[in-house]
Amino acid sequence: LIVLGLGFATITLIKWIVPTTTEFFTQAFFAFILLPPPFVLPLFIKKEAEAEMTFFSELLIYYTVMSFIGYIVLMSIF
Repeated sequence: LIVLGLGFATITLIKWIVPTTTEFFTQAFFAFILLPPPFVLPLFIKKEAEAEMTFFSELLIYYTVMSFIGYIVLMSIF
């Protein structure tokens, strides 16, 4: 929700500054902000912090599922 809120604010600002933006740009922008973070991030966590590694791995899975749902909603809107 935070990412989408900031995305709406950013795209509104971009459209205010550059009024010639197209719907294709808007769709591409929202597709960009819906992308999940890199899956290698848990690899940078120390081996001793296994609970944190598990937490971030599961968080990436949930974020990816939400990204798929977001793409479905995005394609149905545009």
